[in-house]
Amino acid sequence: MIPYYANLKFTNTSPAAQVTANKAQILRVKNEIKFLYKRKDKLNQELYTAHLKAANEWGSLWSYIQDSTHENINQEMDKKYQSLDKKIRKLVNTQNQRPRARTEFYPRVVNKTEICFTDEELELLNKAKGVFD
Repeated sequence: MIPYYANLKFTNTSPAAQVTANKAQILRVKNEIKFLYKRKDKLNQELYTAHLKAANEWGSLWSYIQDSTHENINQEMDKKYQSLDKKIRKLVNTQNQRPRARTEFYPRVVNKTEICFTDEELELLNKAKGVFD
C-alpha cells in the first residue's frame, strides 16, 4: 500500500516500467521514513537539552513542575484518545451491522412423485444431487 503522495504517474505500461515505478514508490516511502526518524531524533535531542537546562535553572522544583506538566498532558491525551477510540468503535459497529439479506434458494430436490420423503431423506438427496444428475 503506497500513500497518495508517493504515487507516480507514468504513461508507459510495459512490465519493466511498472516494476521500476513500483520500486521508485517504495524507495520514496523508505526515504520519507528515514527523514522522519532523523527529524524525531533531532527533536528528542532538543527536548533533552531543554530538559537539562530547565532542571539546572529550577533545581529541586523541576520535578514538581515536570510532574504537573506530565499530568496535564496525560489528561489531554486521554481525552484525545477517548474521542479517537469512540470514532473507531462507531466505525467498526457501523461496518459490522450491515443487514444481511437471507438469500432464499429454490429447493435442490423437486419431488414430482407422490412419494413423501422425510427430512433426513431430503437432506441426503440434497447432498447427493450431483450424483444422480
